[in-house]
Amino acid sequence: MFQNVNGLPDGPTDDKQQQLDEWLQREKVGIVLIAETKKYWPAVPKGRQWRDRMRSVSPSGSFVEAAHNIHEDRASTPGSTQSGGCAAAVLGKVAHFNPTSGQDPSGLGRWTWIRIRGRMIHQEELDDWEAEEGGEEGDGPARGTGIETVLAQQRHRKNKIRNETTRKHAELANLPA
Repeated sequence: MFQNVNGLPDGPTDDKQQQLDEWLQREKVGIVLIAETKKYWPAVPKGRQWRDRMRSVSPSGSFVEAAHNIHEDRASTPGSTQSGGCAAAVLGKVAHFNPTSGQDPSGLGRWTWIRIRGRMIHQEELDDWEAEEGGEEGDGPARGTGIETVLAQQRHRKNKIRNETTRKHAELANLPA
């Protein structure tokens, strides 16, 4: 789930944070990406950090990363408010898939990432899944939303590259010596 929250509140019990928490729990969100946190995290007290907030949303486990602008002059903007910033979290079972994380190396807090590792999907399973969704191998992106579309687009691109490579090899094989 991706959401531009236009600023997280200072406290985890504020109405806006409570609405976000309730929504994440109700929809059983496993991965959350937040833009415009508007938080300078070092100024947020312990117990109110992004990590603590997500821990209360998912007691079965969470893995988080938050980024903020480390170059901004803090004397001009005291407190925990700061323009921009982003955060990510994997919640519940997903949090136990050997996650690693990082953020924008420029220190501007423009983006953050979490990489999770799990079991690979075998090609046969992917082909069966595409057939169930109405798509056939090589016929272009299947209609759908979210991961269905992404997987279908990747599959289509892979088949297109394979077909172009096969055509080029055939052309080269037919050239006179």
